[in-house]
Amino acid sequence: MGKRFKCKKQSYILKLSIFILLFIIGFNIGYKILRKKVTNFFENDTYLDYLIKNSFNNQVKYEDFLMPNEILPTFNENNNSLEDPIIYIYSTHDEEEYESNYINPYNINPNVKLASYYLQEQLKNIGINSIVEDKSVGDVIRKNDWVYSKSYEVSRMYLEEAKNNYPSVKYFIDLHRDSSVKEKTTTTYEGKDYAKILFIVGLEQENYEANLEITNRLNEILISNIPTISRGIYKKSGPGVNGIYNQDFDPNCILIEMGGQYNTIVEVSNTIEILAKSIKTLLEEYEKEE
Repeated sequence: MGKRFKCKKQSYILKLSIFILLFIIGFNIGYKILRKKVTNFFENDTYLDYLIKNSFNNQVKYEDFLMPNEILPTFNENNNSLEDPIIYIYSTHDEEEYESNYINPYNINPNVKLASYYLQEQLKNIGINSIVEDKSVGDVIRKNDWVYSKSYEVSRMYLEEAKNNYPSVKYFIDLHRDSSVKEKTTTTYEGKDYAKILFIVGLEQENYEANLEITNRLNEILISNIPTISRGIYKKSGPGVNGIYNQDFDPNCILIEMGGQYNTIVEVSNTIEILAKSIKTLLEEYEKEE
């Protein structure tokens, strides 16, 4: 009787041990799969960390976006302090937003202003100094009770101020977001999703040929990296359109529509990385000619 009870007890302990072992193995496998999915979803944790740490005054904890043991990247907290910038990045319509479903609980609405800062960061990483306009066009419009179409008048003032304050600047990029359907503003290349780029050139100003030339070359370089990333160049003139877009300010003005309202910040940041590399190639070519 005692032996039978002892055998049953040993059998129970063995089964319990096997169950616990299988549970631990299953948990570890499940955790690794989940971790991989989360990491892929937030594949550009550098952008998310920058977005949260530098653009929202720590309203949320960026640690919430990280898995255990992940190392935080470091950033220059004030890239606008860089000496001799050669690119000025601004957004005439600086409140145009991107899709933000998975960060809505944190009250974050990613927009072209944030995309501008990420472009600045990527340019810095490859040795190109730039500045981002940190003043808001939208605030000026609202405070003066102006119509939305006056946005270009506000950004013109910022352009002139930037030129005076930073005489080293040679190139001016106006970053926008399109309003087309996602099928038009998104492409997939080698398993990665990108927000497509559309260039705008206004034909009703004296610099349009020079603007078109530099835009054409950037577009060629861009599609040499990813053939489907560009939607081409939209030349605008005639009744009902601006036709100038402040491109009369300088021959090296470039207007970029990056993605649309249904693109995610991950898709946008993927594109920015390609755009930054393309800009570097463009600048190397132009600097050789001087």
